[in-house]
Amino acid sequence: MLDAPPSGAGLTDDELAKRLNGIIAKLPYIKKSGGRDHVFVWPSGRGPTLYRDWRCKIPNSIFLTPEGFYTDPYRTLAPYFDPWKDVVLPGFMDGRKDSYLGTNKRISERTKLASFAGTVPDGQQLKGDDKHVKAHPRERLLKLSKKYPEDLLAISGRTPKYAEILGDSKFCIVPRGLSPWTLRTYETFFAGCVPVIISDSVRLPFQEFLDWSLISIKWPEAKIDESLLTYLKSIPDEEIEKIVRRGVQVRCVFAYQADATKCNAFSAIMWALSLKDRNVASTSEWALRDEM
Repeated sequence: MLDAPPSGAGLTDDELAKRLNGIIAKLPYIKKSGGRDHVFVWPSGRGPTLYRDWRCKIPNSIFLTPEGFYTDPYRTLAPYFDPWKDVVLPGFMDGRKDSYLGTNKRISERTKLASFAGTVPDGQQLKGDDKHVKAHPRERLLKLSKKYPEDLLAISGRTPKYAEILGDSKFCIVPRGLSPWTLRTYETFFAGCVPVIISDSVRLPFQEFLDWSLISIKWPEAKIDESLLTYLKSIPDEEIEKIVRRGVQVRCVFAYQADATKCNAFSAIMWALSLKDRNVASTSEWALRDEM
């Protein structure tokens, strides 16, 4: 962590690199193993790319980050996530959890088949041309909603009724935003709807031990058309309720708020790290030992 909060509008890339270089230089054991036994937390989806010198200073260290792969609008950046050593963090949404629980209806009482409400990136945000923008999943969901308004509610932009919309939907569409991950993934589990993840390259938290196929639906970006709605309508309420119940059983791993139980995001992160146990010992020499 930084030794002091940045002042003013924040740090430039040069200032951030200078400060982190100074901090890393003072770490007493980082050279012993080349940083392989050091953990760095990057709360931004850009991960260590915020730090321009990370490839030469800490390339072997363990990264905790909400993003497991990076595309738009930073698709020109080289990938930094290594599933062999790094761990995807769930996004922090503890403060909103109660609002979703409070608007959570029974599946049989929900009036909407599927919904999506959120910002739709424009050309400037995506750093792409008009064709690139039109191909974005969120833009295509808006068009699909106009064609099938009785099956899909899609709202561009923020709405004060967001929690109510999730709580009244059987399926909550989770399309990628500027990058593959979105906080909406974790919100759905507290809203009691089935997350329909539309993000081909997303890496989800705790895939090391959590079977996401039992608690969500993954849908390809290339098929955002009527086939999506046809498939969702074919799933009976009884099956939807089973998926939701399984999600309720494990959603504690997405909440950071400490409680009396051992099920929370912190414990899950430590478990994920333990599954990536590595031999980080480093020495300049060794010799053959006599057999015992």
